[in-house]
Amino acid sequence: VWDRRAMGKGCVGVYEFHERAILRVQWHPDAPGIFTSGGEDARVLLWDTKKGGTPPSAGEGGEGAAAGVPDALIFQHNGHRSSVVDFQWNPFLPWTCLSVSTDDEMGGGSTMQMWRVSDLVYRPKEDCLAEIEGFRKQVDEELQTMAV
Repeated sequence: VWDRRAMGKGCVGVYEFHERAILRVQWHPDAPGIFTSGGEDARVLLWDTKKGGTPPSAGEGGEGAAAGVPDALIFQHNGHRSSVVDFQWNPFLPWTCLSVSTDDEMGGGSTMQMWRVSDLVYRPKEDCLAEIEGFRKQVDEELQTMAV
């Protein structure tokens, strides 16, 4: 990623995780620093530039990162069977995307999918943990009343 406003500074981040060629990249319309990439590996990846731009080497990673998964990668949509050739963020439904793959290898045609990123991905961590704790308490209370 290059910042055209400051070309003299050089590259501001490298985002690598696709296994084949990237065919489409788009910035999120409402979330600064978030962009999406889709490619020949049939995946749509969601990146957060605020979390860094160089992926960790295998076995490393930030808090909660899986081995070899870049910290900046915040979501993967793996629902397509072939190359993702296009996607578009919905301007009316937040964090909802439409993606298209060409299924030439699968006998022709194309697949179009509408999907939404889980709010656990983009909400503040504290809010998510508080919500999960609330569910845990509710389940504990229900289990206690069942035991009585």
